Amino acid sequence: MLREDGQTGDYGPIVIMFISLIRNTGVKRLAFAILIFLLIGSILNIAVAWGCVLWSPLSSPGVLADYPEYRAGVSGLPDDHAIMTARSSGFGIARFTFTWHVPAESHAIWHIRAGWPCEALAGQIDVEGEIAGALVTPRWLEGMVDKPERRPLPITPLAGGFAINTGLWALLLALLILGPGRVKRFNRKRSDRCIACGYDLSGAAHARCPECGGLVHADGVTVSSKSPDHSPVE
Repeated sequence: MLREDGQTGDYGPIVIMFISLIRNTGVKRLAFAILIFLLIGSILNIAVAWGCVLWSPLSSPGVLADYPEYRAGVSGLPDDHAIMTARSSGFGIARFTFTWHVPAESHAIWHIRAGWPCEALAGQIDVEGEIAGALVTPRWLEGMVDKPERRPLPITPLAGGFAINTGLWALLLALLILGPGRVKRFNRKRSDRCIACGYDLSGAAHARCPECGGLVHADGVTVSSKSPDHSPVE
C-alpha cells in the first residue's frame, strides 16, 4: 500500500516485484503462466493426497458411534440399520469405517479423505471390493502398502480443500521457479545495475548497458540485447 510520500512501506519490494512481473510479462502471458502453475499445482495436490493414502501410518480406530454428519458423501449406507462409525487418521489422511449387521452377515465401507494441508479428495471401497469415487491401488504398489484393499486412491474432489491445496502448491512452485530470478533482478535494479548481467550502471548515463547491450530505460534495464544495435554507448 502506498504511503502519502509515494513510498510502498514495508511491503514495497513485494509490491514492486508484482507490478514489474505484470508489466514485463503481459496480461495474456501472465494468465497463461497462472493457468500452467494451477494445472501443475492440481497434479501435485493429487500426488500428495495419494502419497498420504498409500504410505501414511494410520492410528487405531476410534469409535464414533452413529453420527450422521460423518456419512456425508458416502454411498451405499442403509437407512434402516444402526451403523457404527470408526475413524482412523494419519498425516494427510482420514479413514472412516462404517459397519452394520444384518442377520447372518456383516457389511463394511471404508471411506477415505486425503490431502495436505486440507482434505482434497474422497473415495470409498466396501468389504466386497466395490469402489466409488476412487481407484484400486495398483498391483505393483500392493507390497509396499499396509492393507491395500482398504486404501483406495480417492478421485472425488472436495471443492474447498482441493481449491486451497491447488492454489498453495501452485504458489509454492511459482516461488521456487520464479522467485530467485525476480529477487536478483529487483536487487540489481535497486542498486543501479543492469538487471540482465549485473553491470554497474551508476555514474554516467547510459542508453545501453556497456556490458551486454541491454537497453537502459528510466525505470531500469530490460533484456533487449537482441536489438539490432549492440554497440556500447558511453
